[in-house]
Amino acid sequence: MADRKGPKFGEWTPVGEAMPELSENGWGDPYVLVTNGKNVTIGQWTCNHFAKLERNRQPRWESHGRLLNFKVTHWMPYPPPPEPQS
Repeated sequence: MADRKGPKFGEWTPVGEAMPELSENGWGDPYVLVTNGKNVTIGQWTCNHFAKLERNRQPRWESHGRLLNFKVTHWMPYPPPPEPQS
């Protein structure tokens, strides 16, 4: 497998340092692990270009289509899948 650039699994990235990339349509691409220093869950950095209000079009953290109920301080990608066994 090729070496991935950018944040790697096992390394928490502070949100002040970098954020996951948004796709061209603004929807978050991958889910990532997120934390506030106490809780860890899956999250997605996304924005909704179809929202009626401008403030609702701003990028935000969601989990399963809902806003996260805590302030995300760090995130990391999921680990790569296991290599197929022969």
